[in-house]
Amino acid sequence: MDKGLTEERIAEIPNYEFSEVLSRREKLALKLAEKMGIEHQAVDDDFMNLLRREFSEAEIVELSIVISICIGWGRLLSVFKVEEAEA
Repeated sequence: MDKGLTEERIAEIPNYEFSEVLSRREKLALKLAEKMGIEHQAVDDDFMNLLRREFSEAEIVELSIVISICIGWGRLLSVFKVEEAEA
């Protein structure tokens, strides 16, 4: 597999900020997801400017939409206790 996630890369996600395996873009995308999911008001002008150094506006919009969908699905599953029902 030339691209995509490997077990090694997946294992890096919990400590992504210190990863030597993940790229700067991947780390920023994960930081955006973390901020949007936990502290969305922390996505301020400074952070957006940091994103703009690595991503185009279109890429930022696309990342934000995908992250929002994932957060929404996660919350929906939680509301309906899907995780508990499948456990």
